[in-house]
Parts: sequence; C-alpha cells; structure tokens
Amino acid sequence: MDTRTEFRLLVLFNLLLIPAAWVVAGHDVWLLPPQLQAWVASRGLAAATPLQSIAGTVGFAAFVALCVGLVGMLAFWRWARALTLWSTVVVYLPLPMGGPIVVSGFGYTLDAVAAILWGVLLACAYWSPAAAAFGSPRRVVESRSRACPVVTLAPADEPAAAPGAATGMAPPSSGQPAA
Repeated sequence: MDTRTEFRLLVLFNLLLIPAAWVVAGHDVWLLPPQLQAWVASRGLAAATPLQSIAGTVGFAAFVALCVGLVGMLAFWRWARALTLWSTVVVYLPLPMGGPIVVSGFGYTLDAVAAILWGVLLACAYWSPAAAAFGSPRRVVESRSRACPVVTLAPADEPAAAPGAATGMAPPSSGQPAA
C-alpha cells in the first residue's frame, strides 16, 4: 500500500472514530452513577449564557471548517493542512466556556483515542512522506545512509544534497569509492 492510500485511510478512520466517540458520549449516561445521571438530565434544557452562545457559534463554525479541511486532506490540497490545524485550535478554544462535562470512562476513552489519532493525522500531514503529496513548499529528502535512515526536510529553494554528500560516502548502488 502506498503512502497516499495509508494517509487517506487514517483520515477516513478519524472521520469514523470522532462521530462514534460523540454518539457513545451522548448515550452512555446509563454508565454513570445515579447522582450524575440526575445532574445530566437536569442540564438537558438549561438556558445558555451569552458567553456560551458565542462559544457554541465559534465552535460550530470551526467544526464546519474542520470538516472542509478533512475533505481537502483526502484530496491532498495544500490549504487543507493549515485549515485543519487552525480549525482544530479554534475548536478547543471555546470548550472551557461550555461548562462542566460528564462522560463515562468508555466515552472518555474513545474521545482520547480520537484525539491521539487526530494528532497523528496532523503530524503525518506535515512531517511524513505523505507531506510531499500536499505540494508543500518544503520537500522531503530521504537519506540513503545504511546506519541511520532519516527523513529530513529541505527548503524548496535549496537543491537537495546528493545522498551521502554530507558524509562523503557515495550511495551503495553507485559503485563509486568514498571520497
């Protein structure tokens, strides 16, 4: 399987896991102690404060931008990485203004796994071989050293160094002696 396919599978897995975590978190009230079940039921139709209304509007707009960014990441559009990264930041900013949240252990676990995979997705979009598919201004240069296979990033305006140039060693396939 190639890098682009693996990245797309990671995006799709995130798209499935996040709504699953929300559904579980919204329907796992029966796993809570009776006192917390009563509290959650009493908060169901509580009127939102103006600050909570603003936070909800900002959060919803950021969520829509996040969905657009994910579609763009599936298509490897350059702007999608930045949109997804910054909308992720904006989604989390209004959360403290929403008030307390009660979630069962199972719902919290799914939410944590979704957040970790989301971080993996963002990291892969910027710092993995899949980043080259976005047509970024930086390109991925692979080291062909046997001792330490490392992927480094080189600015687009600088030519990529030949493999082994920094160490004075020629690539193993060239048959040239080391300088």
